[in-house]
Amino acid sequence: TERFLGTSNQPQADPVAFYRSVYLPVVRDYVPRSLEVFDFAESSMIVGTREVSNTPDQGLYFLNNRLVIYCADTLARRVADEATTINGQIERAFELCYGRPATRTEKTVAREFYNEFESTGDNPEHVKLAALCQAILASAEYRIVD
Repeated sequence: TERFLGTSNQPQADPVAFYRSVYLPVVRDYVPRSLEVFDFAESSMIVGTREVSNTPDQGLYFLNNRLVIYCADTLARRVADEATTINGQIERAFELCYGRPATRTEKTVAREFYNEFESTGDNPEHVKLAALCQAILASAEYRIVD
């Protein structure tokens, strides 16, 4: 089921919020939005093959869902701990998310995104890195397993 953030800006304590599941209980006629957006099979029927799609709703889910924003923030903290320069952080984010190094073009585009992202507040560098991590998580390459 879809998880929401508590007032402490972390997912509420729910054991199913932290792992994937093959079997989830589904209330009749209520499919959580997070499952509906990602081609959830009809729950009242046996479905041998699921549809595969890449829709704007999926991208918007990754750009607006509070759990995704929290995960991007957490990824940014890890990347910042493991690499000190923005170039190193970009490399590490790609390795963690895609399991491969970033291409030259991806590095250039990611650097441009980071440099042009306007941020204010206590830690603008972290906000910029978290936004970059969220963009990486929202990509079709991250969402679709080949």
